[in-house]
Amino acid sequence: MVIFLLSVWNACIPCPLAIIFIARKLTNEKIFLLIYFITTLYFSASMIRLTIIMAPAIAALGGLAIVELLRPFIDISAQQPLIRRRHRLSPRVGKVSV
Repeated sequence: MVIFLLSVWNACIPCPLAIIFIARKLTNEKIFLLIYFITTLYFSASMIRLTIIMAPAIAALGGLAIVELLRPFIDISAQQPLIRRRHRLSPRVGKVSV
């Protein structure tokens, strides 16, 4: 059991976060990813040589967690900036239309 935990220690942070994000907004793709992760976790826990099959599931869940964590910042940076007109400090020279 210790060898299994040492081989998957890098999944301890992003995978639970991704599972929380999946539970918040369920789609067919996210349910498939969750089932894929659970099955690979089960098989890799049953035989230590099968931890290699868990790598794609961990990578996909980690990517999902990173995207969901950065989504508010991406949305803020994608908004159009407010463009303000500069007001002239000096009066206009020449004709002034009234």
